[in-house]
Amino acid sequence: MNLRLAVVAWYVPPRVKRRMLEDLFRVTAEAFGRASAPTSRGLSFEEGLRAYAAFTRAEATRAIEDGRDVEAIRDRLREGARRMGEALRERLRVSSRDEVMRALAIAYRQIGIDLAGDQGGEVIVRRCYFSAFYRPEVCGLISALDEGIAAGLSAGGVLVFQGHITDGAESCRAHLDIPETEP
Repeated sequence: MNLRLAVVAWYVPPRVKRRMLEDLFRVTAEAFGRASAPTSRGLSFEEGLRAYAAFTRAEATRAIEDGRDVEAIRDRLREGARRMGEALRERLRVSSRDEVMRALAIAYRQIGIDLAGDQGGEVIVRRCYFSAFYRPEVCGLISALDEGIAAGLSAGGVLVFQGHITDGAESCRAHLDIPETEP
């Protein structure tokens, strides 16, 4: 049993949640070519999360409407998030498929996403905080962050979405193909 994972399943210190949110702001700002990232300092965590949702919606909408290279932005989002996932994997000492899925569920719960996954790699998001903020095109772009977090946490796994809540589906559905060797 992974003791670190068991502890964070029960309690994540507010400073850790805050650092995760600040990392998301930084990675997202870098991906969109912003010189500096907005901050959630001085805000409650819930206000910071709402500010992050508004920030990502605005940046993604602007990029799409301006005809920017959305694939390049997706690549930068994915890569920045992959590094975050790798750091999380190391901190939590994730070492099995089951632990990858548990760690994903715990991490996403911190930002208002109800995610469940199984050993076969099936992922279902029953509730997503961000779905109230994003239209389908924005969600499709920002989901590169999910792909990156999953890749880093699983040591190279590939997360592929089959549907999103923002498309009108009851839940988001995806499959995480985890490499045969354990992370």
